[in-house]
Amino acid sequence: MTQSRYGGSGLVVHASPEVMGRSISALHLLREEILAIQGASRQKVQSGLRVLEAREDEADDKIRSLIDSIEDLDSEDDDYEDDFDELTSDLEDVKSHRGNLENSQREGREILERVERAEILLEEITTTRIPEAISFIRSKLALLTEFQEYHLGRMVDDVQRSQPDPSRNSLPRSGEGDCSSNSSLGVSPPSGTSLLSIKLPRDLEWIPISQILDAQGLVPEDLHFKKASPDEFKDLLLRFQSEILPELRRCKNLESLREALVQKDLESGRFMADSLANTYDIFFGEGAIAAERGAVELTNGRHRAWIAVQLGWSHLPGKRI
Repeated sequence: MTQSRYGGSGLVVHASPEVMGRSISALHLLREEILAIQGASRQKVQSGLRVLEAREDEADDKIRSLIDSIEDLDSEDDDYEDDFDELTSDLEDVKSHRGNLENSQREGREILERVERAEILLEEITTTRIPEAISFIRSKLALLTEFQEYHLGRMVDDVQRSQPDPSRNSLPRSGEGDCSSNSSLGVSPPSGTSLLSIKLPRDLEWIPISQILDAQGLVPEDLHFKKASPDEFKDLLLRFQSEILPELRRCKNLESLREALVQKDLESGRFMADSLANTYDIFFGEGAIAAERGAVELTNGRHRAWIAVQLGWSHLPGKRI
């Protein structure tokens, strides 16, 4: 495989134009949301401070009133001591309340300072950071689009140069090469005849999914794609076709195949859902397609089967139960 400006040999692309487009839309939405709430927190704090100021003024008026009342008391009056004690107690309560309001006012001003500093940061995010992120993603989107056109052109060129003899089986026999051999991309649906010549791991076999779905009369409305979208199933199947099938054809020891795929994932930086090991587990592990013995019916894997038929496939690996 020749080197290219897109990263050299063994290139793996995980992004998609759709995902990048959604990211750009999300950033635009985030900027609009920030702009909508920007200033709201500051206004609320300022409103609270104004309320506190008004209550402080009320407390000050009450304090002056109580002081005047104490000064107006007649020491010769029989109720002087009781009135003095009561007014003095009220005055201390109001002064204590006034002190609490002053503390709240101080805390409110500190909060206002923090909010104003946050607004400066939000201003930078909305006017600089988000536009920069959008511009960056758009540049990568343009590069990805250019790469896809370039890579598709190479795939077409490879197919035109190879032009396999239709009288011969286009797929190598099982057991050729080893598990570490490089694989080439497949661009057409694997045929039932060629698939049946490929040995599968353990007790799996090639299940004629197209015949089963025809017998079941399964239509798209029968399926609800809750765990993954149709496009995600399509990507999974194409990854199986382009990267797992060639390894099956070349690998002498199928028991070591998964280990080899894990190594390829590490080398290419693939992980989780996009990894070859995960694809292997989906098709050959506990989630393998299953069909009842003696009956034309799938008990697991209807979504994969239906998408595979739409891609022109006739068989998928599975097990009879």
